[in-house]
Amino acid sequence: MTAAISKSKASEALDILAPFLDQGLIPDEFTIAKCKRLAKSAIHSEPDLAYTVLGFISAMEWNEALVHEYFHKALMIATNAATHSNYGLALQLVEQPSLAATQVCLASDLAPTDLGLLKEAIKVTLFTGRFEKAQLLASTFESRALISHPDSHRITDICQILKQQEINQTHTEKCNEIASSFLREKKIRTPVFQASVDTEDQIVFFKIPLNLPFEQVYDLDAQLAQRLIEEMPDFSPGKYWLGLDCIEQQNAQASFNYEH
Repeated sequence: MTAAISKSKASEALDILAPFLDQGLIPDEFTIAKCKRLAKSAIHSEPDLAYTVLGFISAMEWNEALVHEYFHKALMIATNAATHSNYGLALQLVEQPSLAATQVCLASDLAPTDLGLLKEAIKVTLFTGRFEKAQLLASTFESRALISHPDSHRITDICQILKQQEINQTHTEKCNEIASSFLREKKIRTPVFQASVDTEDQIVFFKIPLNLPFEQVYDLDAQLAQRLIEEMPDFSPGKYWLGLDCIEQQNAQASFNYEH
C-alpha cells in the first residue's frame, strides 16, 4: 500500500480559500485566522505559496498595501505565470482592475499555451475599458486556439460603435477607472460586469451589477453619474453609458456577462 502524502500547510490554506476565491466570497473571521496561521507557519518551508495565501487574505481584508507587499515577496521567489495570475486575482478583489490586467497579461505571456489565462486576461482587460486591447487579445486567442474567442464578435461591435461615435480608448478607460475608484472608496466588490451594444442607437452599455438592495444601488448610481460628469466634462452616456445595476435585475440579453 502506498503511504498517503500529507499536504503542506500553505497548500491546505490555499485549498480552504479556493472556493471563496472562485465565487468572490469572503470567509468568516475564524476561517481567515486559520489560513493565516497555516500560511505563516509555512513561510520558511514554502515561502512563495505562503506569501500568496497571505496576499489573498490581505485582499479579502481589503488591505491593498499588504496585497502588494506579500505578492512582491512571492514574485521575488517565484516569477512565474501562477504567481502573476494570483496577484491579478487578489487585485481584482480590491477593485484594481488596471493593475490586475497587467498581472494577468504577464501571466498569459509567460504561459502562452494556457488559454484559460488568456481568457482571464481578456475579461479583466474588458473591465478596464480597454476594448481595443481586448480585441487584440481576442485575436491572439484565435491564433493560439485556432478558434474564435466566444465574445470576439461582440468586442468587435463595441470597438466599431465607439469608433463611429468618436469615443477613443482613453475615454472609456478613464470612465471605467473612475467607476473602479468610486467602488474602492465604498469598499464594494463587483462580482460581475456586463458590456452590451445597441446597434440601432449606436450606444455601448457597460453595467456593473451589485449584490445590494435596489434603493442603495440607485443612490450609488446617482453618485457615480455625478462623479463621471464632474471628472469627465465630455462624458456622453448617449454614446458610452456606464452605470450600476442590481444583480437580481440584470438582463443578460445582447451582452456578455463576466464574473469578476
